[in-house]
Amino acid sequence: MTKYAQPRMPARMDLVITALGGNAARIAILGALVQHPLSTPGDLAGHTGLSVNTIRKHLAVLLTAGLIESDPPSSLPFSERNGQRARYSVVRAVLDKAYDELGAALGIRQRAPRARH
Repeated sequence: MTKYAQPRMPARMDLVITALGGNAARIAILGALVQHPLSTPGDLAGHTGLSVNTIRKHLAVLLTAGLIESDPPSSLPFSERNGQRARYSVVRAVLDKAYDELGAALGIRQRAPRARH
């Protein structure tokens, strides 16, 4: 089995790279969720051109990274959802921090804070 070098980086960086830098589908899903909050996997398939099964696989990674959240929460057992479809939204503060962390790892100057309205 191939063993890969492990550079010195914060532990969370692997998760950030996997979620943000490692896959174009995840970037497309995040972009769609920024534009269309509270989307279902079916909605996201329509916005991105990806299959629903592909969307679900990537949503799981993004949920684990804390970059998105679901309503009802993914921790709620399916049997207790009363037929309610899960809708997903970006957790903006976590997404902003993840981009800053990725930029710092790349040696890119952090962006100026966004004005709050």
